[in-house]
Amino acid sequence: MKYRLLPKQTKSGVAAAVHDGDSIKVVFPDETVWIRLYGCDAPEVVSNHVTANQPAGKEAGSFLRGIVKGKTVTVETLFKDQFGRMICKVVLGEEDLTERMIASGWAWFLSEPKMETETVVKLKTLHETAKKSKEGLWGFAGRKVKPETWRKNNRRFSMEKEYEDLW
Repeated sequence: MKYRLLPKQTKSGVAAAVHDGDSIKVVFPDETVWIRLYGCDAPEVVSNHVTANQPAGKEAGSFLRGIVKGKTVTVETLFKDQFGRMICKVVLGEEDLTERMIASGWAWFLSEPKMETETVVKLKTLHETAKKSKEGLWGFAGRKVKPETWRKNNRRFSMEKEYEDLW
């Protein structure tokens, strides 16, 4: 899929759909694009890349959907990831959605390339506060597995299982 959306743009569009707690489909006047929120990684749901729902995956998606679906968001495009997805800072009104997802306990902090120290400190602090307060997924029983590890262990068409990075 080719996107006209380029890095270093700021555009407004309507959040038309939510896949999981860090991926949203935004309809702009000139295109419709799936984007990933910058700085967070939410539990996975079944997709063409992942074979099983991660605990709290559906809940994280429902939480984000309840906040953003059908609303106008401001999207600042930053860069494309290894899968060709545009990684973006997304704001609803005055609220940064990455900060909201992490503070609410529905996503892990994810260090991104060229992330400013101030942003790292802020997101890590939100992450630790949510974890200590048992917000969102942190209130679920059992060990928490980072989405990155879940993807490796539940990769579609993969026979290998890697059990590492347990949170």
